[in-house]
Amino acid sequence: MGAGNVSCKEWAQLRTSTEYFSAGNWLLGFLSATAWNSGKDILSVKNAEILFKKVDEFCSKDPDQSIADAAVGLSDQMLDKFSVK
Repeated sequence: MGAGNVSCKEWAQLRTSTEYFSAGNWLLGFLSATAWNSGKDILSVKNAEILFKKVDEFCSKDPDQSIADAAVGLSDQMLDKFSVK
């Protein structure tokens, strides 16, 4: 799963520099694929930093998880919000 295997602990360390770009781009690709597959415009936020901060929040609660886990949680949350509208 490539950069999706980055742990939340590693993500937090990477976020202090530009080194998080690889993992961040992986996250954006995952969310884009989820949007395409679901047919829902869950990326209407159009601001990567807001999405990355959501991953920061997820990871601060459980640093042993991976960013893949964060991506699944975030996409589920975004799909739920989209369905409510």
